[in-house]
Amino acid sequence: MNQQDQASSTQVTSATSVSSRQAAKRSRANNSAVRSKRLRMQLTDTHDFTEIDSALDRGAVWFYRKNVENFASYRDFLRAVKPELVVRLAEIVGNRPIKYNLKLEASYHIPRSEAPPEDRAFKTRARALLSDTDIGCAVDEDFEVMLAEEDVYSGRGSGFTLSHIDGIMLSVYKYTPLAGSSYIPIPSEINNRKAIINPQNIDQSCFKWSILSRHVKGDHKYRVDRKYFNEEHRYNFTGLTFLTPVSQIKIFERQNPNVSVNVYGLERDDVKMKWLVYPLRVADQEQQNHFDLLYIGDSVKSHYAYISDFSKLVRKQKTRHQGRIYTCKRCFTCFDDRPKKHILRGQQALEQHKLICGKNKPILPVMPAEGSKVEFEAWVKTQRLPFVIYADFEALLEKTDDRMGAYTRTVHTHHPMSYGFMVKTSDDVPSTIP
Repeated sequence: MNQQDQASSTQVTSATSVSSRQAAKRSRANNSAVRSKRLRMQLTDTHDFTEIDSALDRGAVWFYRKNVENFASYRDFLRAVKPELVVRLAEIVGNRPIKYNLKLEASYHIPRSEAPPEDRAFKTRARALLSDTDIGCAVDEDFEVMLAEEDVYSGRGSGFTLSHIDGIMLSVYKYTPLAGSSYIPIPSEINNRKAIINPQNIDQSCFKWSILSRHVKGDHKYRVDRKYFNEEHRYNFTGLTFLTPVSQIKIFERQNPNVSVNVYGLERDDVKMKWLVYPLRVADQEQQNHFDLLYIGDSVKSHYAYISDFSKLVRKQKTRHQGRIYTCKRCFTCFDDRPKKHILRGQQALEQHKLICGKNKPILPVMPAEGSKVEFEAWVKTQRLPFVIYADFEALLEKTDDRMGAYTRTVHTHHPMSYGFMVKTSDDVPSTIP
C-alpha cells in the first residue's frame, strides 16, 4: 500500500470513528431520555402537579401531571389541567420571582408499521413570573405555543400519528430579576464617547432619574438635585418598585401613553479588549416619547443610565466610518450616507431594514473566533424520519457585466435548465398505500 492509499485509509477510519462516537452519544442520550420518562410515568398517578425532582438546593424543581384521564385531545387535556397549573404557579411565585417552562409529552406511531412508538415533546421557552404577572394569561399563551408546535409537526408529513398523550412537565427555576439601584461609574472607554448621562443617585430610584435626566437642562446633569425633582411631574411612576427590575418597565409604558423604553447591557470582550453594548429589552415599536437606557452592574448592585446618543455609543463596535451612521437598535446593523450606486443609504436604508428586522428577537451578532469549529451536539432533540428527498437544479450560465454598487460586479446570470429529485425511504415504508 502506498502513502496516498495509507492516508486515504486513515481518513476513512477517522471519519468512521467520529461517526461511531456520534452515534453512540446519540444513542446514550436517547436511552437516558426514555428512562427518565418511564420513571416519571411510574412516580405520579394523581390529578395534580406532583413534585418529581429538584436540584441546586431547590434552585430548580420539576413537577409532573400525568394524563390519568386518558384524554385523546391535546386541547381537552390542557383545558383540564390549567386550573391546577395556575394554582401551583401562584403558590410558588407568592414566595419569590421564578422562571418556568412547560413540556407536553406524548407518544407517536406509524400506522400499519411494526416499529415501536416514538416519544415526542412540545416545549415552551422559559418565562419570568413575578407577583404582578397575570398567570392565567401567561399559561394560555404557553399552551398556544405548544399546540402550534404540534400542528407544525403533524402537518409536515412525518407519517406519525398520535398514539397517547402522556402528560405535562412543569419546570421551575430560581430567578433574580435585573433591577437598578444606586450610582455605579461607567467605564471610562464608554464615558469618553459622550453618549451617556449617568445620574449619581444615592437612593434606589436610578430608573426614574435616568428617565428624567433627558429633561434636565444646564451643566452637571449627573447631579440628582432640585433640577431632577422639578421634572418628576412629567411621568407616572406609580406601581414601580425601587429597585426597578427590567420586567416592570412594561408597567411604566402602560401608565404613560406614547412612551417606549429600550434597555441595553454592557460586557467586556477580553479578546478584542473593548466594551460591547448589547440589547436586553427592545420595545416592539418606538413611540413618540422614546428612551434608550444602559443597564450596568455586577453581582452586588446594578444601575440605569440614560443613552443620549445611541449612534455615538455603538459606533466603534460596528464601523470605522467617522461620519453620521443610522443604527438598528435591535441587531446593531448600521448604515451611512456615503453614496452607493443602486443601494439605499442613510435613514432610508434603515427604515427599509426595519421592515425585516422589526419582527425578530433583538440580538448582538457575534462572529465565531478564527479557527473555531461548530459541532451539532443536541442529538437527543433529533428524530429519524421515514424518508428523505434529494433535489437539484441545473442551470446555464450567461456572462454579464452588471454592477451592484461601487464594489460588486455580477459575472454570470443563472438560467434554470432542468431539475431532478430522488425519494429515499426506510425499508419498512410501503412503496404503495393499499
